[in-house]
Amino acid sequence: MQELEQHVGETKGLSPSMLNATKDDQNHNQYNAAMSTTNLAKNRNKDVLPMDDKRVYLVSYGKGRSDYINAVQVPSYTKFVGYITTQLPLPDTKVDFWTMIRDHSSSTIVLIINKANEADLVYSQSGDDLTIGPFGIKISARKKGENDITKITMVLSRKDDKPRQVVLFQAICNSIPDPAVVGKLADLISTRANMSNDPITVVSSDGAKNCGLFCAFTNAVSSMQIDNHADIFQLVRLLQLRRPEFFTDFEEYKRCYEALNLHLESANVYANF
Repeated sequence: MQELEQHVGETKGLSPSMLNATKDDQNHNQYNAAMSTTNLAKNRNKDVLPMDDKRVYLVSYGKGRSDYINAVQVPSYTKFVGYITTQLPLPDTKVDFWTMIRDHSSSTIVLIINKANEADLVYSQSGDDLTIGPFGIKISARKKGENDITKITMVLSRKDDKPRQVVLFQAICNSIPDPAVVGKLADLISTRANMSNDPITVVSSDGAKNCGLFCAFTNAVSSMQIDNHADIFQLVRLLQLRRPEFFTDFEEYKRCYEALNLHLESANVYANF
């Protein structure tokens, strides 16, 4: 682990200040939708907003709503839109969240939260059927597995649409998830990602912290599998082009290396960092 940290801090020549310096200068003119009077209250963190040309658009929004949600599309290693990263819904934006899931045909959700009760902003932890706007959400199965990751299978229904199965993987962590948790989440979604072109929705408190970590790690694993090499720094930079607030916490960068190192050890794969 000491060698790994040395690699992060010296071989790449990175420091927290340098990592932040890689972010593009933000122009407020790029955030017109997010900062509009109609939408500003829909943002959990006013410092983490989607750029106009990167944001996810809602299509089938109802009366009194708009096409806005605090979410961005980001690439996986093999797909231009592999993930949708979004903030934990606010009480008033739960309907927007499920509208996005339906409109963009996302059938897999990764939910990384800090407190268990935050999950109630996405689904009913009591197992009761839930109605959010025009949507019905029914939990059909729930199972707690390794690393305290819970798998929830649910059915999303709407009057004008066929019911759809959505699978959610939930991890609760105080701040940044342990390397083993990051790796296990990636393992759980890998099969579903390979079988479908639909984007995977990744949710964290502000839609940046931990979302970027998960996406960068899964992209690094794919890079190792396809090219036998992973340049995490460059993978992170590609994500930051979509959401500059990814990896503003230097510890996330180190955690990504730790998770990849653990993955390579468990897979008995040689990596030439």
